[in-house]
Order: sequence, then C-alpha cells, then structure tokens
Amino acid sequence: MPYPIAKLAYGLRCRLSELATLSERYRLQEAAGNKDICPPKLQAIHVKNKILYFSKNGKAFETMFHYYYAYFLNIMAKVLYICLDVKLDNVPVESITEDMLAHTVFRPHTLELYNYDDIPANFFANLQSKILLTEVTTLTVDRIASNRIDLCELFGHIPRLETFTFDGVVSKTWMSDILKSQKSKLRSLDVHLSFESFEELKAEELVDFIKAQMKSCDINIRVKVRRKKRKSIRAWKLFLSEMLLPFLPRTEDIQLPYRELVFHLNGNPYSFYLPSQFE
Repeated sequence: MPYPIAKLAYGLRCRLSELATLSERYRLQEAAGNKDICPPKLQAIHVKNKILYFSKNGKAFETMFHYYYAYFLNIMAKVLYICLDVKLDNVPVESITEDMLAHTVFRPHTLELYNYDDIPANFFANLQSKILLTEVTTLTVDRIASNRIDLCELFGHIPRLETFTFDGVVSKTWMSDILKSQKSKLRSLDVHLSFESFEELKAEELVDFIKAQMKSCDINIRVKVRRKKRKSIRAWKLFLSEMLLPFLPRTEDIQLPYRELVFHLNGNPYSFYLPSQFE
C-alpha cells in the first residue's frame, strides 16, 4: 500500500532525494506510488537480465553477463539497474556490500548458486536481507561440495519456486522436506542422488510426491549406479513399472500433458508416466 510520502514538504522531499542512494530513491518512488516523491528529477532505472557476483580473494565483484563478456558495475555507479536474474559464484552473503546494493534493485525471477563449498544454516534468510527472493520461480544450485542443504529453509524463503535444479548433497528426507515447506507446486525438479539415497527411495512415497506437483511436471532423478548393484536396479525398475507407473522408453524431449518421472542411471534415461487412474 503506497505511503503518503508525497504529502511531505517539497524541500524535505528534495533533501530525501539528495541523501538517498539510487536504489533507495527508486524504492521511495514506489512507496509513494508516483514520481513526485523525489523532485526535481525522476530516478530512472535500467533493466538488466543477469548480474553475476563472483568472489576473488574474499571480496565480491559484480559483472554483467559472463566472465568473457563482462564489465564491472562499480564503474557505472551513476546508473540504477533492476536485475531479473542473479548468479552467485561462491560469494559469501556478507561480502555483498551496501555499496553494491545502492545501484541495483533486485527483483530476480531466476537465481543461480554455483561452486559453494558450504551452504551454512540461515543462508537463505541472510540472502533475503540482501536480495528479494519472494519473486524467484527458478533456482539452480550446482556443485555444492560438502554439507546437506536445508530444503525447508530454502523453500520457506522462496515461496513461488516452480523450477528447481540441484546438484549437491540432500538428506534422506528430501521429499518430505519439500512437501512440508513448499508454497507452490513444482513444474520441474532435477536432483542428483547418491546411490545410498536412491536405494532408500520408496516407490509409493515417490508417486505421492509427484502427485503433489503440477499436472504437467517433470521430475528428473540422476544417480550413478555401481556395476555390482545393477541387478537390484533392474528389479526396482520392474517393480515401479508393473505396480505403479507404466514404463515407456524416452526417445525425445517433449512437453507432456501429464506428470513424468525420469531416472538417469549412469546417464541413461528411463521414463515413467503417472497413469490417469492415479490422478
């Protein structure tokens, strides 16, 4: 709801405009509901689809696009950007400074996290204090080396998440963690599991998980299978196809009007489709 800031004295509004950073001035305009909050000049904003943050020697840097086609934002501090796509490359949240945030308004729909050795507790709560996460619908978390990520905290701070790609370590309760904390149904999920986690999957729980997502969702589970375990994989696959899901060979990448489950075993895809009687 707009706040009646524009009713303040003209001189006070001019002083507010002088003292505010670029992003603060833009947010004041939003709060007022019109441009009159920051006389005498409207704070313009430029849309940039992607901003990359990367870390070097413990310090965070900002660039546009990619390393090979990038320029530093801090040389253009007079320009205000609105960012719809954020990529963090092993950047500690605390290293994202107020100076960086002063010329960027974050409204990302896509968030990418790469090369983190550790995702500490409250990571997403701390990130929310820097970057607005409530409009994120697509999240990629790749190459997390060590600890298990807290999926409850993740989904709790990203309520509109629909597309989630995760390559890292998940807990054995990853499905129930997502179900109890997600605010929106998933359109797409791509997750890597250890073979031990894969062995503990229960077909009934997996089907319940799929049924809780969008009707056209696709679930991709990637597993590296040890040679000596391939016999048990064949038995598990047969049980799943005969008892719960019809098995069809996946021949092309198509958008299906019903829920799809794909196991990628050592890179080989095996597709299953939820029968209509299970809807």
